Amino acid sequence: MNTNILLVTTSFPGLYPETKHLGGGAFLLSEAQALVSQGYEVHVIMPAVRGALHYEKSGGIEIDRVSYPLMSLNPGYNGKPQHGELNVLEKLSQVFMAMSLMFRVATAITRRSHGLLWSNWLQVGFLSAIGNFGRIPHLLSVRGSDVRGTPDCLIRIMVKFTPNLLNMYPDDPEIADWVKKYSFFEVQVPGVYREKEILRNQGSEKILTVVGRLDNEISSLMLKGLGDELFTMIGQALRARDDFSVVVVGDGKRLDYYREQMSEFSDRVIFRGWQATFDTELSRAAIVIGGSGMNGVIMDTVPYGIPVLISENLTGSLWQDQRNCFVYDPSDVEAWERVVHKALDNPQLLSEFALQAKLDLQKFALPTSHAGEKWADELERFVQLKK
Repeated sequence: MNTNILLVTTSFPGLYPETKHLGGGAFLLSEAQALVSQGYEVHVIMPAVRGALHYEKSGGIEIDRVSYPLMSLNPGYNGKPQHGELNVLEKLSQVFMAMSLMFRVATAITRRSHGLLWSNWLQVGFLSAIGNFGRIPHLLSVRGSDVRGTPDCLIRIMVKFTPNLLNMYPDDPEIADWVKKYSFFEVQVPGVYREKEILRNQGSEKILTVVGRLDNEISSLMLKGLGDELFTMIGQALRARDDFSVVVVGDGKRLDYYREQMSEFSDRVIFRGWQATFDTELSRAAIVIGGSGMNGVIMDTVPYGIPVLISENLTGSLWQDQRNCFVYDPSDVEAWERVVHKALDNPQLLSEFALQAKLDLQKFALPTSHAGEKWADELERFVQLKK
């Protein structure tokens, strides 16, 4: 297999110290580094981001950031989520972005030999497939909201163009349902997490940390145990006890709405947004909410011994209540409050759960240096099959 991989996505962090916090998608960098460890080179095409360089290259990874008309109006250009409600000009900027990405994919494949096209997000996969026009094998990865927020008829059309799914979250029940429902050809690889150490620095303060997008995808948020109900539950717990605070790491269209909802507790609830100090926030957390099945939050917490609360809507086979986590019902306020009290009052039990979760995750995810070999084997097998 040709060892040049073309990765098309809407988010990818910078490669230099001054740009690493721009562009999002830190999980993609870990996955690309896993491939680089096996001798691959990864060429990333993505939309331009305010403050980021248009071109970067370092350590086997090359980034081309594509400019397009009206890009300053696109939420993604300004470091905001691309999902949720958009006005007319924001939608028009995204149309220009889509056309520019499609054209850049077509020219990149023409000008340079690539062994594999990898698209991250369903809509990006559809655009990439048009630009590729069947010239090289093509894999799609989905992360959640790109499918949840899209009408079923459109999903089925796009899957016709991108039927091959690269699944790095093999224990996520939601993705498993999509594989079955839309008849994807599935290539399973282990999840990838960074080889680093997060030093726990909790101190005497108990901090409940929430991680996730704060958007208008109500059904999606409920599925993951986030949304209005979660903040109602947090309010109840804050009234019941005064020995903990809440940090919300996330951004989106509903940020101001949730901030207003929590205004009663403005001295105890802090909204951080997405930021470069993400690891610092995690190191201080007594427990993290935002995990479900397998996703980026799990990859950022569980390998480093950080306890999580898991929504019962998406446990998969990995999560077992009071073995490696606390599982909660996002529709039951009183039960959730009992779980939070138990979690905050039993730090030793949380530590034991976190250790067990770290061991259990190894069935489905590996650090960068170990995951690369399995990724390379599966990608080679896929390319040979599609020749």
